Amino acid sequence: MNRGARGKGPTVRLTEAQFTALLARAGSTKLAVRLALRDHLVNGRSMSEAAQFRDVDRSALYDKLKRMGLRS
Repeated sequence: MNRGARGKGPTVRLTEAQFTALLARAGSTKLAVRLALRDHLVNGRSMSEAAQFRDVDRSALYDKLKRMGLRS
């Protein structure tokens, strides 16, 4: 079993407003952003439902984080 395989669940796309609100709550560290993003995805879902969201629109997320200096 390849645990690192991508594409195992639906892609979650955040709107600009959701992303801005997420960063406002998260603070400025990469870990804080990741934890806030995970909490955003898990919020209101059972753990089994949340486990289906393994992939986020990473290219857009990482582009924004890079512009903010949070990702190299």
